[in-house]
Amino acid sequence: MDYSSNHKQTIIHNTISTMNSLKQIYIDINALKNRAFYKEITRFYSAIAIIINTLKINEHREPNRILLDNILLNFCSLIHCVVLRDTKLINFIYRNIIESIIRYLTNNLTSHDLDSLFKILTTYPSDGFTGPNLVQKYGGQLKDIYTRNCLYVHTDTSKIPTNLVNLSDYKNHINDCEMSVLLNDFKMLNFAIITLFKVFYKNLYINTPINQKSYIDDLTPLGYRVEYQNFLHDSIQPRL
Repeated sequence: MDYSSNHKQTIIHNTISTMNSLKQIYIDINALKNRAFYKEITRFYSAIAIIINTLKINEHREPNRILLDNILLNFCSLIHCVVLRDTKLINFIYRNIIESIIRYLTNNLTSHDLDSLFKILTTYPSDGFTGPNLVQKYGGQLKDIYTRNCLYVHTDTSKIPTNLVNLSDYKNHINDCEMSVLLNDFKMLNFAIITLFKVFYKNLYINTPINQKSYIDDLTPLGYRVEYQNFLHDSIQPRL
């Protein structure tokens, strides 16, 4: 950073340098190293939007509707975090997505004790739900990702890169291995959210338009679909 006795000119010069750095980062938006991430965000956004719009049909509590909208807002924010390849911000976004879905499923918008909400999740009554297996499994999957996210959000020094104090270093410090892990976590958290929705709101999912259900099923791995079919086979008659 350049300093001089003319502080106004220093600020102008450094602002231009900052804008040039940002311009270079965003010019690189179509780089192959990020393209797989952009694709996954785009295809999961559509699936989660189907789920959220389905829930909002019968959701008349305004704070809960805002909470659902926040999940989609996080997907929009995530695109920019991936462009920057900023692991701290990406982990924060994941944490916020998971917190939003857990708060919605447990209908608790105020508690600061997220651990207790994860525990409540596994015993929370759902639509025609007979056993905790899928909820425990995928609630636990979200909890595992959430715990890793918190290492970045709560300033674990082992997760803070050293000697990274300016934009020139910032744009080059992320390695592809870190992004691959984050991409995998993104897919896992979305598969978990989709499964929990299909279990907790079985009637809503069953009555979702066929083209929307087929979109969700097409992006869901076979193993998840088999698990859900087994759940449907074993579950009691849905409540009306």
